[in-house]
Amino acid sequence: MNKDDKENTEMSPDSVPFPDSKSAANDGGEDREHHGECSCGGKCNCGDDKTAPAELLEKMDAVVAENASLRELLARSIADFDNFRKRSVREREEARKVANGDFVTALVPVLDTMALALEAARKHHPEASGVLDGIDMIMSQLKNALKAQGVEELSPAGAAFDPNLHESIAHQPSDTVPEGLISVVVRVGYTLNGRLIRPATVIISSGKAK
Repeated sequence: MNKDDKENTEMSPDSVPFPDSKSAANDGGEDREHHGECSCGGKCNCGDDKTAPAELLEKMDAVVAENASLRELLARSIADFDNFRKRSVREREEARKVANGDFVTALVPVLDTMALALEAARKHHPEASGVLDGIDMIMSQLKNALKAQGVEELSPAGAAFDPNLHESIAHQPSDTVPEGLISVVVRVGYTLNGRLIRPATVIISSGKAK
């Protein structure tokens, strides 16, 4: 190989060294980072992202606080609705009791009249005992129906006098009933679900006659 051929071979395109593109990119990136520039060539706002984490945390705190406030509001709303529901049920039950109380108050005089009629019929017409027994059964059925609705009869013969349930009209001596106890029930009383509808009218024993 002559000298000219050697020179042509050394200067051929294949023999000319070109910089590696990856190395060049890395070098350029490192260079830009070294000089405070981003890989975008300084055309974006990457340099301002240092404040983004603080703003993001602030927004997250606001969302968490709002979520806690909404949860508290929801809990209060549920509690208020539950109280309203219980109060409505209680008021409806009280209204039902009052309505039934008016009905029972209007009905008890009818029971009194029927009881007096039966007593008089048995005394003056003993031959009609079969019919009277049938009427007595009807009265028992009526009392049982009222009892199923919460009506209780007060017939406190021999019991201690209770001014909350009984109404005394007299004191009489009694050889069988101790002093201070009820010796005679003049008129039975009634309660409805524990509420007094009518007190029992009674006579209280004053003990043995002296």
